[in-house]
Amino acid sequence: MPEFIEECIELLNEEWPKSINIRRISIQKTLNNKPPLSIILLEKENKLIGHARLCPLPQNENGCWIESVVIWKNLRGKGFGRTLMKGIEMCAKEFGFKETKLIST
Repeated sequence: MPEFIEECIELLNEEWPKSINIRRISIQKTLNNKPPLSIILLEKENKLIGHARLCPLPQNENGCWIESVVIWKNLRGKGFGRTLMKGIEMCAKEFGFKETKLIST
């Protein structure tokens, strides 16, 4: 996913504007094989469609939260958000999380 960092910054900042450097640091902290991690949804041509982040709950080893779920504005209403959420929920189960919370702003 490192090759998609700049595009993820642009996508996230389209919805929730933030300093590019702070956003880059935040994304780099989630370039992991285990939570906290970022999940991205790509088209066949490797074009970024959406982003979501999975993080463990600090006080609950069986729980996690999902945040920063976003699809490009021009691609909304086509089921991509549903696909992204199904993928991140499957990922949470694979890591053994039994409780999932969605954080929205």
